[in-house]
Amino acid sequence: MNEKYIQTLRSMIQTQYKCPTRYSQTIKVKEESDGKILFEGNVELFDLGGHPTARQCYAWGTKKEDGRMEYATVLNPPAKSAAEAVRSQLQGTPAK
Repeated sequence: MNEKYIQTLRSMIQTQYKCPTRYSQTIKVKEESDGKILFEGNVELFDLGGHPTARQCYAWGTKKEDGRMEYATVLNPPAKSAAEAVRSQLQGTPAK
């Protein structure tokens, strides 16, 4: 586990959702459609403290073609799994 990467995600979550976080685990996710890999990588799961509706947050970073990192966060609930969180971001819609 890359501590700097985890800390970057943790800080992002704390800033975005205004609550303390604690790293929980790393979950491997692979999403495919019509034989094409849409996402393959690790999703980090964080426990949230004091959030009004969610108890956890899925977060991950993806390296873009230009070398920049793009980060995503999805709350649980509504996403019930790391795969569901990734699918919601790929579709550009919130998890249900």
